[in-house]
Amino acid sequence: MNSRSHPAPGDPSAGFTLLETLTALAILAIAMVSLFQAQSTGLRTAGAADAYGRARILAHSLLANALGGPAATGPLPAEGRDGAFRWSVTVSPAREPWASLRSKQQWQMHHISVRVAWSGGRLVELHGLKLVRPAREAG
Repeated sequence: MNSRSHPAPGDPSAGFTLLETLTALAILAIAMVSLFQAQSTGLRTAGAADAYGRARILAHSLLANALGGPAATGPLPAEGRDGAFRWSVTVSPAREPWASLRSKQQWQMHHISVRVAWSGGRLVELHGLKLVRPAREAG
C-alpha cells in the first residue's frame, strides 16, 4: 500500500488541477496569437511606410531635376525604373487661363507631373510649375 498522504482539496499546497492548467494555457495561447497578429500588422505597416517614404524621396528628386533642368519646348515624357519603383515625368505647357503670360521675353508656364508607382497599386504623384523662356534663335 501507498503510505503517502494527499493534500486535502483547498489546501494551498495542493497545486493546480488539470482543468485550471488547461484554462490558463488556453488564455495564454489566445493572448500570444493576438500579440503575433499585432506584431505582423506593425511590420507590414512599417514596410509600407518605408516604401512610401522612399517613393516620395524619388518623386521629389525627379521633380527637382525637372524644375532645375533645361527648359522644355513641348511635352517631354520620361520614364524609368529605380529598384521596385516605376516612375514617369511629364512636362507640358500649362493650358489654364491664369497661366497665360504677356511679356516681351515670351515666358511660358509649364506643368510638371511626376508619378512614382510600386507594387500593390500604390502611387505617389507630385506636380509643379516652371516658368521658362523659349530658347533664342541664332541669327
